[in-house]
Amino acid sequence: MAFFQNLYEKGTRRYALIGIILALYRGLFLFYLFGGFFDLQHFGSYHIEVLGLQISLYIQLIAILLLIASFLNSIYYIQLYREAKGIILPDIKQTAKKEELML
Repeated sequence: MAFFQNLYEKGTRRYALIGIILALYRGLFLFYLFGGFFDLQHFGSYHIEVLGLQISLYIQLIAILLLIASFLNSIYYIQLYREAKGIILPDIKQTAKKEELML
């Protein structure tokens, strides 16, 4: 998945668009993986106990938190998409001519 994102430079709109799609895909996948779509069953819970503080989270709640985190990550890429300039990459023939002139 990261391969597709790194095909383009960071300042381009394509990089940001692929980032948006990947962020949403990761969020939905982790939501599914942690059982976020299943309301009828409880898959278990996660307990944290530190210095007398006890926190108990259901797996579905963790799935919702991961989904929210991925939406926040996609907002970052949306902002990057808005700020990205349409950078036009130079033609291969032009760069080859410049390299020949330098030699």
